[in-house]
Amino acid sequence: MAFLSVVLTIIYFFAPLQDNDFNWHKSDLKEKLNHLSCCKTKEIVNWDSSLSALTQEDYAIKQRDILNYLQPQILASDDVELITLFKRAARNHNTLYNEYVTKPIPSFNKHHPDLDFKIPETNIILDVLENKVIVTSELSILRQSASSSLILDGYKQEVYEVWINGSKLNESEYKVTAHELIISSLPKDSQFTLKVISKIDPYNNDSMEGLYKSGKWLSTQCESEGARRIFYTIDRPDNLSKYTVTIIADNKRYPTRISNGNLVSEGIHPDGRAIIKWNDPYPKPSYLFATVLGDFDIIEGIYQTKEEEKVKLQVFVEKGKEEQGKYSLWALQQSMRFDQAFFDRKYDLEYLKMVSIPDFNMGAMENKGLLIFNAQVLLIDKESGPDDYFRLVAHIVMHEYAHNWSGNRVTVKNWFELPLKEAFTDFRAMLFDEHFFSSEIARVEQIQQLRESQFPEDASALAHPIQVESYVSSDDLYDQTTYVKGREVFRMLHTILGDKFREAQNEYFSKYDGQAVSFNELLTTLNEVSGVDLSVFKRWFHQPGTPTLTLSMNYNSNNNTVEILVKQSCLHPKTNEEQKPFHIPLFLELISSDGKTIIPKMKVDFKDREMVLRFDNVKEKPIPLFLHGLSAPVKWTYNFTNQELKNIILHTDDAFWRFEAGHIFAKKQLIKLVSAIMKNPEKETPLSPYVVNFYRQVLNSDTLSPMAKAQIFNLPSLRALAEDLKIYDYQLIAKARDNFKKQLAQQLENDLVDLLEKTPNPKTYNPYSKNFVHEMKVRKLRNTILSYLVSFNEKKYVSLATDQYLESDNFNNKGAIVNILANTCDPRREKVLHDFYERWANDKVVINHWMIAMVSSKNCTIEMLEDIQNNDGFDPKNPNHLRSIFRVFANNLAIYHDSKGKGYKYLTDNILRIANFNSLLANQFVRTAFIDYKKLPDTQKSLMQKQLIRLRDAPGLASCIRERANNFLNES
Repeated sequence: MAFLSVVLTIIYFFAPLQDNDFNWHKSDLKEKLNHLSCCKTKEIVNWDSSLSALTQEDYAIKQRDILNYLQPQILASDDVELITLFKRAARNHNTLYNEYVTKPIPSFNKHHPDLDFKIPETNIILDVLENKVIVTSELSILRQSASSSLILDGYKQEVYEVWINGSKLNESEYKVTAHELIISSLPKDSQFTLKVISKIDPYNNDSMEGLYKSGKWLSTQCESEGARRIFYTIDRPDNLSKYTVTIIADNKRYPTRISNGNLVSEGIHPDGRAIIKWNDPYPKPSYLFATVLGDFDIIEGIYQTKEEEKVKLQVFVEKGKEEQGKYSLWALQQSMRFDQAFFDRKYDLEYLKMVSIPDFNMGAMENKGLLIFNAQVLLIDKESGPDDYFRLVAHIVMHEYAHNWSGNRVTVKNWFELPLKEAFTDFRAMLFDEHFFSSEIARVEQIQQLRESQFPEDASALAHPIQVESYVSSDDLYDQTTYVKGREVFRMLHTILGDKFREAQNEYFSKYDGQAVSFNELLTTLNEVSGVDLSVFKRWFHQPGTPTLTLSMNYNSNNNTVEILVKQSCLHPKTNEEQKPFHIPLFLELISSDGKTIIPKMKVDFKDREMVLRFDNVKEKPIPLFLHGLSAPVKWTYNFTNQELKNIILHTDDAFWRFEAGHIFAKKQLIKLVSAIMKNPEKETPLSPYVVNFYRQVLNSDTLSPMAKAQIFNLPSLRALAEDLKIYDYQLIAKARDNFKKQLAQQLENDLVDLLEKTPNPKTYNPYSKNFVHEMKVRKLRNTILSYLVSFNEKKYVSLATDQYLESDNFNNKGAIVNILANTCDPRREKVLHDFYERWANDKVVINHWMIAMVSSKNCTIEMLEDIQNNDGFDPKNPNHLRSIFRVFANNLAIYHDSKGKGYKYLTDNILRIANFNSLLANQFVRTAFIDYKKLPDTQKSLMQKQLIRLRDAPGLASCIRERANNFLNES
């Protein structure tokens, strides 16, 4: 009876909101939604009188059903005020009744509400006590509308007092819900002052958002919605405020007490504790607020700008890790110098502080004047990190520093514009990488990341344009498309505009300094300053998927002409419909078989579905090169012969093309090997003499650098091969790949040993030296050779690898041997693996390298993973430790995709566990774990489907995780 009443009520009250009844229904609906949005406890909303007779559980279910019924109609109304109210009401319902949550509610860019109030100034006092922090926030409020209520965001806070213009409000004059402070008793003035005193508990905050305890320190993470966990504010990026922060804390426990901006004063509080005040003169959004308290070693330095202004640089690291923090200071100085030299960006504060924190969800955070880093990507020296981590540290330092302008001084209007700050900034950091570490290393690594991580994302249920029109959670936007594809698109802009790019970006920064903007402001400025029509280029921001270029060449020897036909296609990854053509900076070059230039490299702006390029007076059949440096994030096809590939490798000076030609050659051979194994799994197919000689020529070449040789011998990944084969049997592909490597090593044993002897390890290891990049290349080649030798004859070469481990004075070479031996079965490996573990067992950061080596090996098992988790050194809540197991395991494709689905169940079990305290990290693991779902063979897909259903239906799970699981399940 009650259920029928509810159904009738829904039909009566919530028929489509249209025609003459629309206003009446909307008015009634707003009243009910407003009541629900303001509920502090599980109160009955008067949807219908019959609901009051229901049990609490039945009522929660009925209210959820009503909200789910209303959602599509309210979103379709495009009534921003009603939609905003509905989302607030649903969020409050989901908090009060977390076992009966609504369907995830998407946010749409077109529904983003304007600000009713702004907060031009924020004054915060943090009173840090042993078991709590008392927060006093004094906000200068500026009206933007006639709204009668001020709604501030706040979460996990206990409000003590609320004051307006110096007068304390009675509790009846404001409401506190799980997510908001709602004040209706507002002065009519256009500007007034609000003070809120509240309590927070950072010591039991496991989310790693807001202010939280990490080891012996207190630290913050406020992007995207963490500030509301610290103080009440309008927690959105277009609310820019100047911050003054006062910290009162025990000096013995927290001798370091820092926040954004410049130091104003410090002294002694009347109760004997220390007091310090910081001021940031530049307006910023709340997501850039930061503070850190603790006891650190401090590395200090100076950077002098071109204008001879001195900036005090400080790096705060865990006690005893001063040596590991020195490189990051050097990297910061190089970043500041590079950004001013290449992008005309000068730093603007007296201080620039960097802090290393061991428990951190992200890589780092660009808080204004106070950069906070995951210790994994800030601490390094020759005894604690490999070569590629020196590059990683430098890249992330540059990325966070570069945000000072692209993200901080000019910030984003809302989270739909996230790539405007992240992709733009990472583009600048990638140019820094190429400048300092050579395009041969840096650009090839960037391309591999694009293909291994972003291309699969762009072909999955997670595909989206760079600039989205809707999302369920803004956390979902921090992905490979935003960062990796986004930076490639900015790289194309730089290529297309040439020197005008710098002039245009300077105009953009100057014009919009201190403002929150959108892509439209940037693209309009680039267009106006450069004079280049970017109307077609804008499609890169609004169309998802990876374009494919198809090239073919016709050479006419009778009249010495060449015609090259170029076509482009990009199907929408979800609808499978052909999209509009993109603006692609193609580049084209024609070379002879011996590498001489026939037609010099030229830039071609390709904007149409297809085009034909014609060249005359070409007296021999040329080899075409295109997309130099992979000038666009596209896939391509062209039918090169094996001889042409060899000629490219031996003669081109383009690092991308050397790497590309080597991988194409390897793929062609590996695809043949996979086909042979499919036909006869027991029969070994020998490599042809031509293939062996191809690789022998590479090894013995006098013109190829050590890095080029290492890259060519670094065979295509399982995922790359699966994508080319369109066969996602990773065990089969792994078998073929291992067989190819072993045969090649066996056939080239003497050549490999000879080159190893001719390529001695560099005598020194100095990351500040001009020779460091060349020495990286040498070490890479040597360790690649050792990997090949051990792969085919463990008995003979494990001892050689072990000797290098024992004799090496640097972590890079020791770590390389650990990775090699982790993939062997030779009992001698145990001595090395045990020594490496014992050396770093008590270092929460460096031990990740041991875990990664174990988990990424072909010897990895579920039992091994469980043993690592039960190890004393494993922290079950530390994001780095969790990533070192679960993300690495999901990328160990041949092991993770076992035939019984044990890997899927194991990972899902842990995702559900992690989601209880860190939904952001759990959601990242969902992406990695199920990215291949649509492509898998039916048997594997069925096993994975069971785990996705578990995630989708798990009670109390964050909406972003449920929605992501549901998206995968809906893939065709």
